[in-house]
Amino acid sequence: MAIFASERYSVMKSVYGGQSCVHPYIEFAASRLNLPIGVEPMIMPQRIRYVALVFVCTLLPSLATGSEPTPQRLSEAGLEIRWNAQAVLNINRDQVQHFSNDEELVYVQSSAGVLTAFNAENGRKMWSNQLGLNDAHSMGVASNKDTAVVIAGLYAFGVNKFTGDELFKYRLPNQPVTSPGIDASSFFVPMIDGSMGAFSIQTLSHLERYGKLPPGVVRATAWRFVSGELSRFSPVVASDQISLCTEAGNIHALDNAGKSLYELLMRSAVSAPLFHVTRDNEEMLLAATADNRLFCIRLAKGAEIKWTYPMGEAITQPLLCFGDDIYVITDGGGMTSMSLKQGLPHRTGSKDWFVPSIRSVAAVTEHRVYAIDITDHLTVIDRKDGRLIDRIPVADYVHKIRNSVTDRIYMSTASGSIICFAESGSGFARYHQNPDRQPVMPAIPEKDPAESETGTENQ
Repeated sequence: MAIFASERYSVMKSVYGGQSCVHPYIEFAASRLNLPIGVEPMIMPQRIRYVALVFVCTLLPSLATGSEPTPQRLSEAGLEIRWNAQAVLNINRDQVQHFSNDEELVYVQSSAGVLTAFNAENGRKMWSNQLGLNDAHSMGVASNKDTAVVIAGLYAFGVNKFTGDELFKYRLPNQPVTSPGIDASSFFVPMIDGSMGAFSIQTLSHLERYGKLPPGVVRATAWRFVSGELSRFSPVVASDQISLCTEAGNIHALDNAGKSLYELLMRSAVSAPLFHVTRDNEEMLLAATADNRLFCIRLAKGAEIKWTYPMGEAITQPLLCFGDDIYVITDGGGMTSMSLKQGLPHRTGSKDWFVPSIRSVAAVTEHRVYAIDITDHLTVIDRKDGRLIDRIPVADYVHKIRNSVTDRIYMSTASGSIICFAESGSGFARYHQNPDRQPVMPAIPEKDPAESETGTENQ
């Protein structure tokens, strides 16, 4: 809502708590239309132009025709289309149900149960596979370095993530309630009875191949932990423990054998998925609770709350962390950048780093944050000071990945048409969470100019 006060036409936004300031979208639109901001007093033509500007920004916020980003428009924003692809699905009846990625692959799951995997760097279709019955309810993909696990109905399916070859199909002992967590050898499934089961990928693969369990294994379930409380979010796997949050607001930490290490009794329920962070050989867990607080918890044999910060608004969107920057999106539609080390908002001049009207983060690069705003625009933001750089309409792409693992931007239409954006001139994707998986580019020795001249003379 725009408010005009006296002779100074300061555009105010309710999310600013009544502070008189120019909204970034208004400032951005004014710069594109060559209108001055904060001129006092204004002559009548300027008043008319500002009224028109606010009307356009509030009622017709796209400021552009269509919702498909053009190459020229992307180039102006410093982006390029890296690849396009089409997922396998019947566009007359099916839609994209889940859309996710890891460092190597992008996964598209249709409502009919077809999973299609694409090379995350060049968009080449790797494989497609029908997992589960047609139209069975499915969970999102969980993957490690070589295996992808999908739950469809009551069955857990494991496939080689690079070839799509089925490794196992196993009926779970109870109804799952969230997507599984996964580590290098096992996956972990919270169930409706308030328990979480752990399943060995190697054991289930042996059972699938030979029709029996390996010698010395008495059951397919490696272990089962019972909390008696339902889980709302997928378990988070660290190097030597698994963290599980429940609806009652408790965070359970288990070792790799399913034994309880500790339990954190939170005063309020966890309102957003847990986020695991490793910095300087120290593992931490970021958690948001229903009383609008953000927690940073050191993961050790005895957990320690490193810091906590009151956000003032509900946090239900996933938390993301890159370097020292934690990006927190509140239900009021604002994004704040917090310091992982200090537990305080970053400062830009005399105010906190804050961008209003943001719905989700699409990707983060070295100098920029790419977010989706409430009007379905890809918003380009300066990572250092939160300054709005550009806005690109992308309403046709209804599914946007919150990419926490690389700096690529992935989007998909409801019919499975996928597009990947990257910064212009950038090389291979940067791996945020697992830099050890980053491909090593071969060093190509430069030719000696003297040898080149000698070769030319010999010819």
